[in-house]
Amino acid sequence: MQVIAKRQGLGPGFKLSHNMIMQSSNDEDEFSDEDQLSHEDQFSRLRAAHTLLQAGIHHTVWAEYAMGIAHRIPISWTLFNLELLVSPYDLTRAAHLICLKHPYTPIDVRRARYWEGNPKPFSPLSTVVLRHRDYPDCYKANEPPDIYLHTASTFHFDIHDPRLTTTHPCPPNEASGRLLYPSLLAFCNSIIDTIHEPPLPFYHPNFYSNWLGFLDFLCGYAVGEKGYYTKDGKLIGTCERLLQEIKEENRPFLSRLFYDIGNLPLQTSAFERHLIKDARW
Repeated sequence: MQVIAKRQGLGPGFKLSHNMIMQSSNDEDEFSDEDQLSHEDQFSRLRAAHTLLQAGIHHTVWAEYAMGIAHRIPISWTLFNLELLVSPYDLTRAAHLICLKHPYTPIDVRRARYWEGNPKPFSPLSTVVLRHRDYPDCYKANEPPDIYLHTASTFHFDIHDPRLTTTHPCPPNEASGRLLYPSLLAFCNSIIDTIHEPPLPFYHPNFYSNWLGFLDFLCGYAVGEKGYYTKDGKLIGTCERLLQEIKEENRPFLSRLFYDIGNLPLQTSAFERHLIKDARW
């Protein structure tokens, strides 16, 4: 994976894609600990999160930084933009505080580099994008080029439920140990929920493929064995446990990923989830 990233000159608009993960499944460097972010780099990249922590603004570190730091996924080469989940009541305050304490300024979400092209997958009512005022020199200061502040409901996540969050397994300092990240189970549920119920009510192919890539890479490293979910035709034990614990309506989708039998068309998969949820009630 690291080799692919360097060869393609990936920058802050890069997102993990399902195809890249599958193409690189035999890459010897894919699961190297050398790709994990150093403690010094973690603290530098998460300064904005520490500012919110000090101000008492409840939040959760999201997306690549959650994968790379809390879940020890070796993706340091993809850690560009920082994404944080906050309460809708704290969205404006959090943005103002970060811009006050750090060299960032708000930009129109339609100018975001989440990926190239239009339309963008987020609403300006639920996502605020802050751009570093010294871009691209921000890399010299080891700071994210963009910070995305999302309301937690954008990703169907409850940041106030302690059962859904975890902390740094080996924090560089006491303050870093208080930052919250999604637990593995909650992360997987949120990704599958958001794939089927995206922030804006339309199918966005990049949003779908990139978050599917997140799920594949997260599970492949956290519960799989070097990217494999089965052995001799049977699920690996850790994968089986995750499949049993995940929400009932998300189980078929994750099962198809684990058994590598391909995804249903999104509309069909969404209908399947609704049938399971309706049957429960």
